[in-house]
Amino acid sequence: MMMSDHVWVVGELQADPARDRAGCTVTVRVGRGRFPEDRSVRVSAGQAELTGDWRRGSMVEIEARVVGARRSLVAHRVYTLATG
Repeated sequence: MMMSDHVWVVGELQADPARDRAGCTVTVRVGRGRFPEDRSVRVSAGQAELTGDWRRGSMVEIEARVVGARRSLVAHRVYTLATG
């Protein structure tokens, strides 16, 4: 059964939230295996919300890079979706 879950890319992706403009672009790679999806989302106040239909219990891998910040930062996380 497909369900909608929310995956949050949080403010630590901001190089310097006090100085960098909110609205930096974050490129996010979601999924594991041969066909991950690349999506660009906007960061607002250091936070971006990525929504999609994921299978419960599936692994979601996020690689996010802030573009347009004073420094380029990369964050990497792996989530197990268990809500719902």
